[in-house]
Amino acid sequence: MSRWLTTLLLLLCMGLFCFSFAWGKHPQVFPVAKNAQKVFTERCFKCHGANGQTDYDGVFVNNRDLLIKSKKVVPGDANSVLLRKVEAGNMPPSGKLPDAEIAAIREWVTKGAPDWADKTVAPAPRKFLTEDDLITAITQDLESTPERDRKYQRYYSIAHLYNAEVSDEELQGYRVGLSKLLNSLSWAKKIHVPVPIDKANTLLRIDLRDFDWGAETWASIMSYYPYAYKSAKSDSITQLSGVQVPYVRADWFVERASLPPLYHTILRLPDTIEEFEKLLKVDVPRRIEEEKQVTRAGLRKSGVSQNNRVVERHETDYGAYWKSYDFSASDGEQNIFIYPLDFKPAGGEMVFNLPNGMQAYLIVGKEGKRLSEAPTEIVSDRNHPDEPKVRTGRSCMSCHYGGIKEAKDGIRSVVTQLDSPTFDKNKVLAIYRPQESIDAFIKADCDRFQEAIRQSGGVPAANSGVEPVNALSRKFKGDLSVRLAASEAGLSVEELQKRIKASSRLQQLGYAQLLVDEGGMKRDAWESYFGELVEEAHLGEYLPPLHDFNSVGEHPPLSNAFLSRIKQRIGLEFVPIPKGTFKMGSTNYEVEKPVHTVKIDGFYMGVNVVTVGQYQRFCLATGRRMPVDPTYEGRHFNSNWSKADHPMVNVSWNDAKAYCGWASRSIGVMCDLPTEAEWEYAARGGLQEKVFPWGDSFDRFRLHCSNEKYGDAGGTAPVGSYPANGYGLRDMAGNVLQWCSDWYTGGYNPNDADNPTGAPTGQTHVLRGGCW
Repeated sequence: MSRWLTTLLLLLCMGLFCFSFAWGKHPQVFPVAKNAQKVFTERCFKCHGANGQTDYDGVFVNNRDLLIKSKKVVPGDANSVLLRKVEAGNMPPSGKLPDAEIAAIREWVTKGAPDWADKTVAPAPRKFLTEDDLITAITQDLESTPERDRKYQRYYSIAHLYNAEVSDEELQGYRVGLSKLLNSLSWAKKIHVPVPIDKANTLLRIDLRDFDWGAETWASIMSYYPYAYKSAKSDSITQLSGVQVPYVRADWFVERASLPPLYHTILRLPDTIEEFEKLLKVDVPRRIEEEKQVTRAGLRKSGVSQNNRVVERHETDYGAYWKSYDFSASDGEQNIFIYPLDFKPAGGEMVFNLPNGMQAYLIVGKEGKRLSEAPTEIVSDRNHPDEPKVRTGRSCMSCHYGGIKEAKDGIRSVVTQLDSPTFDKNKVLAIYRPQESIDAFIKADCDRFQEAIRQSGGVPAANSGVEPVNALSRKFKGDLSVRLAASEAGLSVEELQKRIKASSRLQQLGYAQLLVDEGGMKRDAWESYFGELVEEAHLGEYLPPLHDFNSVGEHPPLSNAFLSRIKQRIGLEFVPIPKGTFKMGSTNYEVEKPVHTVKIDGFYMGVNVVTVGQYQRFCLATGRRMPVDPTYEGRHFNSNWSKADHPMVNVSWNDAKAYCGWASRSIGVMCDLPTEAEWEYAARGGLQEKVFPWGDSFDRFRLHCSNEKYGDAGGTAPVGSYPANGYGLRDMAGNVLQWCSDWYTGGYNPNDADNPTGAPTGQTHVLRGGCW
């Protein structure tokens, strides 16, 4: 019995020893770590937390391991970068920390920067979510959705971030940022939060109708999406909902849709301030005249403007509309203290409530036309000195993170001192209201906006650095690590590297950077060649974006990837024809009169006319028969009519329209015959006064028409035989006649001057060019 008692006591002692070993360091080490974490959470997290601004290359204060890996903290080293910044008072920007909090950080660093996480309970390992997993989850969700509602369901994904081991805290930040932006792009009356549909909460569903979006809105978004591809398994989603691409990456959407052109497109913002104010049902001149429902404040200097600024608040059906008047100088008619009523602004920025309480934004220039970004000589973004341009949407969200900014009026106090001003003093005092009234309006408008933020699942941001849309945008634009790149490809690191090694093409495109474990890749390079990665790594069928988001302008051109796809699918090369005006017609020929000014919107046109070989591809795909050998009075008049590189001839107008329909279906974009006006505008190649690039001389025209060297009786020349015009088009005059979409009538209607489409009916259609 004593032997058993001895054994029991020994086991108890061992147990107590083990317990002491496991917990003995906690009284000394664990509180040190927890004290430091408490300071980081309370003082630093708002800027360097899950949604915070990260000037530490993506390192957050709540991630002890990354702080050490990045060498911002060197365990045991009192000279660590983070500690130096804190002790010098450089962090946080609000001011130097109390001595006790600095001491807590110092003690943590000098005692080896122990971990504050209790790792005795290991977190559950994450299951890698494959593309098939995501397709299955979306398919099941659609199958459980009423059939009539399926076509309105769309999905966002953060699965690639989940696979890349982004923390749960940061993933929640992405959900919050997505919800805020979606509701900031909505004209619906209520806030709607995206609904997670999978166990890991990485797939988020929306209903287009909840945000007052239509199918055309989603098509606009997809026209810029550079990560679209489909697999054989994703056909189930297409059958259920009609969409080809199963989901959109949430981080891409937050970064891109928060800026023009998508920001303008999704919100359906008009082109001018006049149209915009009609949309809001705000008659600004009348309200100023009546001195009702309008409040102004005049500022010598604001947060973004170097010069005078006037802000003006109007009541709307949805809350408030704040209109700013900005100036390029502060003298003359831009001096609001001399001209408080009749000043001459150089542009302005508009902040307005949407029906759901969120804020939206518009920037206009001097003439009241919508801008994508404000001139930096007038306003600049001081929150981001490395990128100072104020851009509609995201820049405004950064500045107005909490709602309407403080506006301290300087006009009213000055005007009250004037005895005989040159302006209507009473009107100024009626419009430039007392400061307490302005403050009350600002508070009410901020409260409305912040309540909408809470309803969307977020919390009002403490500063511009933690505004979630801007914070997530900065993360998206950062370099891709090997792990993140693999996750975006839907592969493990090992599998991605294996496929890169197997493809010399991917190595040539710079993907070899990812063969190194500590390697990485720039976001723009990754995005530019993503289509080739999809094909070379056998991920599926790549669907290139219609537009290149990085192109300059409100209506960017077709992307190079999409133009390449067109050439691959139907064999045609297209070039952009810029919008403009020209003098259509000629004084020399009756059917070309009268000469009149015509406006043409930009469009794309084939560099060459359709060849025999290209038309054969159409016939094979549609089961049509090729035209027969064209003859006239029993004589073969074009000996080259069937050569593959020569223009297709003997095609009716209906055949040409059928070809356009097939091309449209093949490339997913509307193709058609040009109108006669478009044809002539393109044929001139940018020349205003000439019908043909060489002038109106028929002698020169015949040189492009006879082509004796191509046959005994003449005949067509191979396409592209003649020099290109100013737009890069060939054979627009000479070689072959070309169908236009218009019905033919003698002469032109001079009143039909804006993208004219010709007569509504007729006997035949227009043929232009020449001559076979």
